[in-house]
Amino acid sequence: MASHKQEGEPGRLGIELPAANLGRRLWSLVGDRTPLACEFEITSKCVFHCPHCYLGQLRYARSEGLPPDMVSGLLRQMADAGTFWVEFTGGEPFLRSDIFEQLALARRLGMVPTVFSNAYLITKEVVQRLKDVRPHRVEVSMYACSSDAYVRFTGVEDSFSRVVSAVDLLIASDIPIRLKTAITSVNYDQMAGIDAFARSRGLKLQIQAEILPPVDGTRLTEGVRLDPERVAYVESQFRQFQLPQMSEASGGHSRCQAGRGMFYVDCDGNLSPCVVYRHVSASAASGCFQHAWRRLGEQLSNDHAIPSTCEQCEFRNGCWICPGWAYLECGNEQAIVSYACALTKARVMMRNP
Repeated sequence: MASHKQEGEPGRLGIELPAANLGRRLWSLVGDRTPLACEFEITSKCVFHCPHCYLGQLRYARSEGLPPDMVSGLLRQMADAGTFWVEFTGGEPFLRSDIFEQLALARRLGMVPTVFSNAYLITKEVVQRLKDVRPHRVEVSMYACSSDAYVRFTGVEDSFSRVVSAVDLLIASDIPIRLKTAITSVNYDQMAGIDAFARSRGLKLQIQAEILPPVDGTRLTEGVRLDPERVAYVESQFRQFQLPQMSEASGGHSRCQAGRGMFYVDCDGNLSPCVVYRHVSASAASGCFQHAWRRLGEQLSNDHAIPSTCEQCEFRNGCWICPGWAYLECGNEQAIVSYACALTKARVMMRNP
């Protein structure tokens, strides 16, 4: 399989595509509280039944999402407010018949649209429509490297063959793609195979080991987390891993852009700082994005203050100091998430024994 174009290489227009460094530069130029980047949960419905899903039971209980005209209206208002990046996610965004129209609209509005999918519904017809609307990138979840393991993870019989077929169709059509995976107790033995698959297609692989409680308040993912030492070992085996620079703490506050320059829109039109930081929110379903954005900012009174215990920790700049995670885990933004601490220390010890 030929090597595939990666982010940061010249795109169809011969320009450098946006990358993390560009994002940081833009935030430094426009200042605080400019809604530059959005993750848009266009539906909560999904065809898979993954054990680590952040939606928990909400993926079965909620509606398909906002009507198409309301999604389009929000996109227009977001563009007027300065939103540059938008990622359509779910659930499974390709369950929405209007996903192509929303991607095309985001393009016309000057945004950089991506779509995050499990790829189960990506067929030749879908790929052709994606070629027409030209998303910046399609991000695909991949959870195993064999049919049996994929069924064990997703609960869907033909999931592996359809995901592999979708990835190859996207590559053959020169649609930029990135693979993502999550390390869990269900699939940790599949990581080397997933990495090998990505390499064979010339693709980047993004890895997540931080499995959080679902946003519905249940504890459905507790048994899915892999113990921190094993996570660190698995990560070290198949690809060079960089410690996450999540906190970059300064003056007792995190530099995380959640609710400052980035935001999340759920399928009911509620704005929140990010996908897990949902106990603080403001509704934009009535049709006024700017009002909801202002209300959201007014609620973020602590400015992502870092717990005092973390301020002096030698590992703080490589740790997920996340108020949303703390709230989901402990019911308190200032709580210490013991798993996050243990995972960071295990990663450091693995790289510096």
